[in-house]
Amino acid sequence: MYQLEVTIVTGGKNYVIDSLVVVQEPITGLVLRGPQVIELERLNRHTISMEGIWMSLIRDYLWEADTKTGTNIVYTWYLGFGGHIKTTLNKYMKGFESPGVHTVEILAQNEISKMSASLTVFVQYPIIDVTASVKKVALGMMTPINITVDGGKQFFVYIDFGDGTTFNVSSDEESYTSKTESLGHSIQVPEYLVILSHKYPDVGIYNISINVSNYVSYDVTSKMAVVGEPITGVQLHTENGSVVHVTRKVVVMATVTTGKDLRFEWDFGDRVPPIVDRKRIYNLALVESFRFLGVKLLELLVFLEFSCLSSPIYVVS
Repeated sequence: MYQLEVTIVTGGKNYVIDSLVVVQEPITGLVLRGPQVIELERLNRHTISMEGIWMSLIRDYLWEADTKTGTNIVYTWYLGFGGHIKTTLNKYMKGFESPGVHTVEILAQNEISKMSASLTVFVQYPIIDVTASVKKVALGMMTPINITVDGGKQFFVYIDFGDGTTFNVSSDEESYTSKTESLGHSIQVPEYLVILSHKYPDVGIYNISINVSNYVSYDVTSKMAVVGEPITGVQLHTENGSVVHVTRKVVVMATVTTGKDLRFEWDFGDRVPPIVDRKRIYNLALVESFRFLGVKLLELLVFLEFSCLSSPIYVVS
């Protein structure tokens, strides 16, 4: 800033004019610096009064504007929700109470120039917990894999199925992800369910590894997938074929073509609750067991944890 004095002589008189002249540099090289990813810090309140509820711990974050050149700069900070602050300070602090995508914008100007800059800021809940459930299936069936995520979107799921194949999915893909618990209150962390499935190539036990991450944190979990041999070829046999007469004793035998670790449910048709165990052979005292005349149905159900087949045999008196 300079003081300028001008003397004008006219008609034998001197006139002096004083003025201030401001010389400014144009603004160049405006850069906005500050966090672009913010984790909503959590304070567990279960020790106070509300078990299972999380409360946001609000913290202010700093953004700062730098320029290569420029003098007498006035900054206008736009807060992202319709308001703004005009100041000569090149620093701005703000905290966030809820998740979302925000824009921090600044306009720098003086009398001869102006520039603007902005940053996109992601505010997220952390990934607090990841759990998974995997259903046992027979070979040839799809293995259902349900992943529950407590935390903030947008998150990314990376899963290693344990058979040499992997898969990536984003929470934005609605065909895989659904929200199971509404936010309800700003201090609650939302819960999401990711539903996947996979067909394994062979019988076996596979170690599934799951990594769920967002911009601020991650969590991992693992689960075992069991693919069993399917049950085929279930048959019941007696000494006299599929139709037998009541005698003192008859041996009933079960044969199964494929299937391991089987459970057998024997229903002898005599109004006694079925017997469930792993025995494949029963000696039946039919005179004592079948007290009613007519055709009796002996039925066998063979179970794995994921499937069952049955086979009948008839007894006549």
